[in-house]
Amino acid sequence: MDTTRWKSILVPRQTYIEIKELSKAEGRTIGGQLRLVFDWYKAAGGAENDRAKEGLIKTPALHDSDN
Repeated sequence: MDTTRWKSILVPRQTYIEIKELSKAEGRTIGGQLRLVFDWYKAAGGAENDRAKEGLIKTPALHDSDN
């Protein structure tokens, strides 16, 4: 395997099974499905929204009363 281009990731078995089934149903490879899910996560604000929900950063959408 060309490790400059590809990497393995470890996920819980049930997560793998669900991603595999979803990717097959939608006509994608597992890698393609993971890429799509990650794109959705980034579009939704990703880790920045996670940190805001935990109170680690302030965003207008989550902390309107602080403005």
